[in-house]
This record gives sequence, C-alpha cells and structure tokens, in this order.
Amino acid sequence: MKVLVADDSITMRKVIARSVRAVCFENEIPVTMVEASDGEEAIKTFQRADFDFVVTDWDMEKRNGLEVVKEIRQLNKSVPIMMITSTTAREKVVAAITAGVNEYVLKPFTGNALRERLRKYFEDPNEDEDEIDIAETT
Repeated sequence: MKVLVADDSITMRKVIARSVRAVCFENEIPVTMVEASDGEEAIKTFQRADFDFVVTDWDMEKRNGLEVVKEIRQLNKSVPIMMITSTTAREKVVAAITAGVNEYVLKPFTGNALRERLRKYFEDPNEDEDEIDIAETT
C-alpha cells in the first residue's frame, strides 16, 4: 500500500501518517508513506508514482487541496482521496465532493476518529467470510 499525505503542516502530516500506519499494522498491510508539503509537490509526486490512497489538506501553499483533487482525478479516477480541513462552508464541501473526494474530515479530530474513517479503506473486505452468522443458521 502506497499512501500520499499532502499537508503544509509537518505536525499534521505526522499525525495522519501515524494513523495510516496504525490501521495498516492492525490489518497486516505493508505501507509506504510519501509526504508532500504543498499542493504543487503533491501533484508532482502523484504524477511520478502509483498511489493506493491520498490524504490532502485543503489549505496549502502553491496549489490548494481542491486543485490537488482535480489534478489527481484527471490522472486516476479510482484512487480513494480523503480531504482533511477546518473548512465547514457548505459550498466548499460540495466542491470537494464534486471534484472527487471520497472522505471529508474536519479538523480538529482525534487520532481514534481518523483511524475509524481510514479503516474502511484499509480493512480486508473478506476478513469475516469464514465467520458463521448464527441468525442465518437457525
């Protein structure tokens, strides 16, 4: 699993990376984290490699997160993208979703809350296949 984390705050990049690593560890998924400190770097980095997941902030230097999402969607229609921002304005939320964001996470958030949102992208969907549902067998 290769994950791109784009945020102008090194602290936020570390918090996000730690949460992604924790969820991958729980699910025994090897992960490679790649960080970008601004939108332009995020776009260039995405163009040079294949990524399985992208996390981007909205407010960044050079190119904002919405521009990053739009550029990534031109290159890859299916990679999951999580937008993390303190922006709650309805028109911005709608713009992000319209541009192709899969998740929209508001700051501030706890590590547990972020990991919960990440799990649906990193858990094995077949994990519970062998478990028997008692309700179905009676």
